[in-house]
Amino acid sequence: MELPSPAPIHILMRFADKLLSIDDTIAEHNRLIARHGTVWIGKLGKPLAERHIMRVNEQCRQNIPTYLYLVQKKGTAYQAYRATVVRMSRALPKREQNLVPHYYEERKITRYVGFWTKLSGITQIEKGQLFELHIASSLFAVPDTLARSMAALFVVREGQGIRS
Repeated sequence: MELPSPAPIHILMRFADKLLSIDDTIAEHNRLIARHGTVWIGKLGKPLAERHIMRVNEQCRQNIPTYLYLVQKKGTAYQAYRATVVRMSRALPKREQNLVPHYYEERKITRYVGFWTKLSGITQIEKGQLFELHIASSLFAVPDTLARSMAALFVVREGQGIRS
C-alpha cells in the first residue's frame, strides 16, 4: 500500500511598495511576465530554509501547483496576490538577470536578497481567501497570524486550519 503524499506547502511573503518607494511592485513584476513568460522576485534579508526551497522545487518538478502568496498592508486591510511558482533558489541564475525588474539594480538591493522565486503569473485574490490558508507549523489562519506577527515569511498550506 502506498502512503499518501503530504499536502503541498506554499510560501507567503509580506511586501510593501512604500518600503522601496516602488509605485506598484506587482505591476513591475507582471510587466516582465507579459514580456518573457516568467519573472524572478527577491525576498530581502533572511532566506527561506533550504529544506523548504528543496520541497517547493520538488513539488514544481512533479507539476504540483505551488504558490507564492504576496501580501501587503493597505490601510487596515491586506492586499493579497497568488503567484505560480516555477522555481526557488538562494542565488539568481546569471543568465536570467533580465527576468528581474530594473528597480532591484537601480535601488542597489540585489545584494540583500536572501532568496529568489521564479514566477509565471501573479493575480490578485480576495482578502477572504487568506482564511483558506493556514500556517503549516501552527495551523492558525493566515490573517490571524499576520495581525499578531512581524515575520515576513511563512510556510502555509491550503485548507482548514484553526482560527485563534
